[in-house]
Amino acid sequence: MSIVNVIPYFLLMALFCGLATLITRVVPFYGKPVPPQRAPGYKPQLEGMRGILALSVFFHHAVVWWFVLTEGQWKLPPSNFYSQMAVIPVTLFFFLTGFLFWSKLLVRPKQEWRSFLYARILRLAPAYLGAMVLFVFSVAALSHGARHESWQSLFLNIGRWTPFAFGGEPDINRLPHTVYLMTVVWSLRWEWLFYIAVPFLGWFAQKSWRSLWLIGGVLALYAGSALVANGSHRIHGAGTAAWFLRHCAYNFSIGIVVACLIERYDWRKAAQSWIASVVTLGILGVVAATIPGSYGYGALESIILGLPFLILACGNDMWGLLRTKPLVFLGQISYSVYMLHCLVLGTVIIGLRQYVPRSPVAYWGAIAILGIAVVLLATLTHRWLEAPFMRVPRTAQPKTTLLFPQRSTRVRSA
Repeated sequence: MSIVNVIPYFLLMALFCGLATLITRVVPFYGKPVPPQRAPGYKPQLEGMRGILALSVFFHHAVVWWFVLTEGQWKLPPSNFYSQMAVIPVTLFFFLTGFLFWSKLLVRPKQEWRSFLYARILRLAPAYLGAMVLFVFSVAALSHGARHESWQSLFLNIGRWTPFAFGGEPDINRLPHTVYLMTVVWSLRWEWLFYIAVPFLGWFAQKSWRSLWLIGGVLALYAGSALVANGSHRIHGAGTAAWFLRHCAYNFSIGIVVACLIERYDWRKAAQSWIASVVTLGILGVVAATIPGSYGYGALESIILGLPFLILACGNDMWGLLRTKPLVFLGQISYSVYMLHCLVLGTVIIGLRQYVPRSPVAYWGAIAILGIAVVLLATLTHRWLEAPFMRVPRTAQPKTTLLFPQRSTRVRSA
């Protein structure tokens, strides 16, 4: 069996769903279908989608680590399917971010930025800092407890990683390619830049044409920044700006468009039909099977994936599958799964590389064990590092007249 055979993906996904079923039956905290801390308007089918997406990224990196182990190279797998298991999930995660936060702006265009960012910090920072602690211990273990750089450099490099790696992704303790242990952090930086912008974009949410102005302006800014970044005169930060604007133009914008379409028209009847479910699966299958994955996260995937995301956001739950307790649970812990899976894969494969099997069948067996470990570890970090802070009261909104009145949530028939 080839390492890029797709059968292990579906077999192990079923295994992890079985484990999730066991956890939801044994652990009282996860026994309820919708946790009480969820806000009104919570969409369980999108939570179930998150669970599948996070585990799909795990499978992608499991195959990537096979090539690190056997060829000494970090590269995209020679398989459209396993390459797209990174591109499709990250693209849909960005869609989801744009959709959720633009939906909030449509209802309440004026967001108090301190309360908003405080809520985001409470939601994301505890689990990230917990992952950082494990990250440092992992580096120490892979360094066999020996210090290979000065204390000053060591703490400086750890400090650069700590604020969601905004300070850079340096090797720690001179461990080569330390970034492979936390390679997913790059996406969190773009998410944070988008969060910082959200409280200041309420004016654009007032009218659909203003939202289109925003998207058009982002496309223009991306085109300009790309020219500067690729030009002969290099400007510090132009490349970073171009990459962020690229994701705004291709990914966050799709979520914004979907939020506007759902607010303006009632698509639920069409989107929740069995035909829409078949179309969604068909499009996802075609993209996974035929479009070569690329770390560029380009416009092609975004345009094609926009329709399936619209269908799911309108309430399609894939014949009830996405609303089941196991998938909703996997969605609840998806942030921890996303943060921790490469750390677990990298630590074990590098630390025990002489024992990691070179046979594809045996390797997938080892990945099954590591996947179980990731789900169990993510369950612990979600329960004790994420959930407690999700219930902490946010700072109250100031009792002042809003700059813009709240929008009506009325919809017009499609």
